[in-house]
Amino acid sequence: MRLSIVVPVYNVEAYLRRCLRSLLDQDLDPSDYEVLVINDGSEDGSLEIATSFALNNRNVMIHSQENLGHSAARNAGISLATGKYIYFVDSDDYIASNVLAGLVRTMDREQLQILAFGYSRVGPDGESSRARVDYAVFQDVAVSSGIQFMATHNHANTVWYYILDRGFLGDSGITFEVGKLVEDALFT
Repeated sequence: MRLSIVVPVYNVEAYLRRCLRSLLDQDLDPSDYEVLVINDGSEDGSLEIATSFALNNRNVMIHSQENLGHSAARNAGISLATGKYIYFVDSDDYIASNVLAGLVRTMDREQLQILAFGYSRVGPDGESSRARVDYAVFQDVAVSSGIQFMATHNHANTVWYYILDRGFLGDSGITFEVGKLVEDALFT
């Protein structure tokens, strides 16, 4: 398994179909990646939507737990992940088609622990704008350890901005702090 995608889910029935469709519309073979839907005690139709995707896609798996928050859901995803790499996607987000294979190839080729990449913000009206990312920050960066990168560079503090090596996460003991808002800022 090359990639585990962790999707924490809590009462997002309005967005979840688009999110999961985008994760399945990829250029990786389904046997090369898993989509781990962590149902965090949803009380709307989110679990039913996720179940319909899991029934029709062997690489979509569901783990349900009581509502403990995004951090606990992401930590559960880390524990369940079997991929070499982990990517966190918020359930109200979606990703572009056919991008994951290139990101995974880059991780493999460069033997990276962390890979950051660009994104676009899409408003409710469907208008897309390139997010402000200062790529000049990365111009002088050589390949370095994940811990060294995090300690020495200004980087985005949203977890969906990165693909991470699962071994790096395990070795470093990094997890999400349960009970905190903006938990991905603390993680990154």
